[in-house]
This record gives sequence, structure tokens and C-alpha cells, in this order.
Amino acid sequence: MSKNITIKNKNSTTKTLKKKTNNIKQFGNVINKSSKLNNSTETINMLYHFLQNNMYSPELPQLLKNTIFFNQDKLGKSGAKVGILNNNLVLKYYYLNNKMKYIVDIKKNCIRLYFPFNELIINTIFSNMKLFLSSAKYNIYKEKYANYLIPIKNMGLYQDYSFLISKKVGITHNDIFYTNLNEILLNNYIPLLLKNINNQEVLDAFCQFLSDMFNNYFECIKFLNINLGYINTDIKCQNVFIKKQSQIQTYY
Repeated sequence: MSKNITIKNKNSTTKTLKKKTNNIKQFGNVINKSSKLNNSTETINMLYHFLQNNMYSPELPQLLKNTIFFNQDKLGKSGAKVGILNNNLVLKYYYLNNKMKYIVDIKKNCIRLYFPFNELIINTIFSNMKLFLSSAKYNIYKEKYANYLIPIKNMGLYQDYSFLISKKVGITHNDIFYTNLNEILLNNYIPLLLKNINNQEVLDAFCQFLSDMFNNYFECIKFLNINLGYINTDIKCQNVFIKKQSQIQTYY
């Protein structure tokens, strides 16, 4: 059975509140505590209470002025706007639909929040993995999978917007700035394959490289699913972001 509940909008209060420091760590503690409650309504109230009272970020307008945003062809279908902030960070922000943002769906003990809020929660968990994993699992995560996640530096809410700030992703190769796997496939890998279509040695090496890369990536997704219940429903090449690593530079 599914039911919708609406959380009381407290925006008029939120706008007067001062943002607290280290809200990613604080929110991580709130998410961890709320996830252990047996009552879904109490869990939701705890999460939204924090969002409404601790995430106000009046610096967002200035951050937007300092951001060079990507063209639409680099963006997904979530509606988020993404760009490079101060040349060394990535800023991603959403417009919050007032008719939707406080509606929550509960089905079989699964709580589904408005997508931008859900993204704040997921990224907060990923930035506080030690809170949500046992010591043994956390050590495995640090050793094998931490490199696959993009650390969040800051997040917040301002009026009708939510935002995340993370480390800069992407690399520049031959004067082309790549941010995701789709761009590398179109501008680098496919031309390489066409150029070497009759060179079996190159084709074999490429297939082995691609197989190893996806195997490691999906092992990470599997680990997150088993240990955190995380489900990625949008695994498109455009949403697989890239960063520079010494061991794979020669393939770009």
C-alpha cells in the first residue's frame, strides 16, 4: 500500500536562520539516526526538520555569479544546472517546485522524497560512509571503491533552490574538455576503433580495457547496493563522470 504525506512548509522561518557549520557531517548524523527509527513519519519529520532549519545558504547568488555553466548537451534530464565554480569546483543546483518538494511517498517502508532532497541525502551518506558501514566494510570501501565517488564540499538551500558543490571532474585532452564517459566514447574511443578497425591487437586491448573498467565500476555499484541499499536507476554514459588518473591516461 502506498500513501502520500505532506510536510509542513517552514520556508518563512528558514529564511531568517543562520546556516550552521559542517552541515554535511551534521546531516549525516541525522540521516543515520532517522534511518534507525521504526516509524516512517518520525523519520521524515526528522529529515525535513534538519533541511528546514540548518541548510539555509544565503551565499548561493554569489556562487552562481562565479560559476560558468555547461551547455545543455552536457546535462542530464534531472533538470539540474551544472557548471565550474571558481575554476576548481563543480556546482550543481535545482529549482525546487513548491507544489512537490514537501510531498513524500511511503510504500512498503520505502520513503521516496522529492528528487533534489533525495540527492542531498544520498550525497551526504556518500560523504559520511564511516557512519553507515561497519569497520570491516568501511576498510573495503576505502581500499577499493572510495575513488569512484565524488566528494561533496558543501550543500544547502536558498529560497526555491537546492545546491551541491563537489570537487571538479573532467580532463582536458587535445584542447577538448571531457566531463563524462559519453564524451570520451564519441570523441575518442569510437574514432580510435574506426581508425584501427582492421587491427585486431588494438581491438583486443580496447575490449579488455573497457571490460576491466566496467567490471570495477559495477563492482562498486554492487557494493553500495548490498551494504547501503543504494540503487542507481540512471546508469547512462553521460552520467558516468571522469577524472584524471595516471594508470588510465594513455587511453584518453
